[in-house]
Amino acid sequence: MRYATIPIVHRVGGLRDTVEPFDGKTGTGFTFESFDAYDMLDAVYRATYCYYQERHIWNKNYEECNSTRCKLEKNQHYNI
Repeated sequence: MRYATIPIVHRVGGLRDTVEPFDGKTGTGFTFESFDAYDMLDAVYRATYCYYQERHIWNKNYEECNSTRCKLEKNQHYNI
């Protein structure tokens, strides 16, 4: 999210707290639970499908991701 991209992440540690799974309507990224290549490939497939087949949903997800990035950067300055 730092570079204005929609992340595909393994849900561990801080990523579990930062990236909300995209469920088709809301969320800030595409996630996968198990440490498995097929599970990761499924997350990549879901992201690719959303990008090519449902561009209006992808753009909404992109906007939500960018707004979250701004909130995270703002909070980071307060923690220093």
